[in-house]
Amino acid sequence: MRGLVYRAAWLGDQGRPFNQEAAMAKLYVSEVANRAAGAAVQIHGGYGCIRESAISRFCADAKTLEIGGAPTRSSAT
Repeated sequence: MRGLVYRAAWLGDQGRPFNQEAAMAKLYVSEVANRAAGAAVQIHGGYGCIRESAISRFCADAKTLEIGGAPTRSSAT
């Protein structure tokens, strides 16, 4: 996961196209985040579903990451 992110960032720093690498990193990271958030809810049971809990916020953030938009930095620099 870290390698995908670093590769996309390195390509961007080099001024090379990185949209595909950034999309692959975003997809994989969002899938891992959702699995981790789901596991946290399972471990904590009902407490994980309470709106004010950190776990509930992690779940919402992970879902937002999954359905979020494209990378914000353009590869056409």
